[in-house]
Amino acid sequence: MPRPEGSYNYPIVPGTDRWKEFDSRDEMENACQVPVKFLREQATQAVLQALIEYPLCTDVFAWNNYQKGYNFVFKPLNAYQEFLKRGDAVNCIIERYKIVSATTFEYPFSHYFLEMFLAQEYFIKQLSSKEKKDIVDRCLDIINITNENPDFFDIYLRVGISYYLMGRIMKYDNYTPFFEIFSIHPEWESFFEDDNYFVITDEKLYTFLGTIFFTAYDYIEQDTENYNQSNQKNRPSQRENKAINPHLLTGYKHPKFSKL
Repeated sequence: MPRPEGSYNYPIVPGTDRWKEFDSRDEMENACQVPVKFLREQATQAVLQALIEYPLCTDVFAWNNYQKGYNFVFKPLNAYQEFLKRGDAVNCIIERYKIVSATTFEYPFSHYFLEMFLAQEYFIKQLSSKEKKDIVDRCLDIINITNENPDFFDIYLRVGISYYLMGRIMKYDNYTPFFEIFSIHPEWESFFEDDNYFVITDEKLYTFLGTIFFTAYDYIEQDTENYNQSNQKNRPSQRENKAINPHLLTGYKHPKFSKL
């Protein structure tokens, strides 16, 4: 997507002499606040662009808790508060998420931020059933893309934000098979809460990833008469999927892999 017309150009960014003069993060944050008057005159996509280009946005990854990192970085921003006021905000996120590249050096983390926006209860509750499934479908594509390009990423996320987003959508959509997971692994439930924290041990990691991945795949296949079948035509078969190696899963076997 081309950079939206009227996008804000941050006057002080990392690497500049002015930036090097700052002694605290508060000074950096204050210097990067977009003026409210300017924001009110912007199109919603331009406001979203200001969030994606925010010079301190990667501080989200400084936390071992996605939600706390998100709240710490974005909630104090004028641009974020303005974005929440826009009636077309969620549509703008979806439009961009459908076409965002997971392998671009211009905005290498933009899909992470879009996923965190979409994972908020405030936005999930605005989604139609079809939109929820379209987003989960896109998450599965992103997982495949990131798996096929492991050398591209210069940040290691033990559990990709795509899994967080898929779980949050299934949670707020009251998808029964998703909640049944927690009868077997109750410690996993907290990962999808607002105050989430990492409770997945290394020996359970592939079990967790595989369980969420396949549950999400089943989620988008349910009620197929009311779902856009075109989304399924271009999806590779599960046997071709490289995101999760079924032979590495412990304690969980999806029916599609029962013969493997």
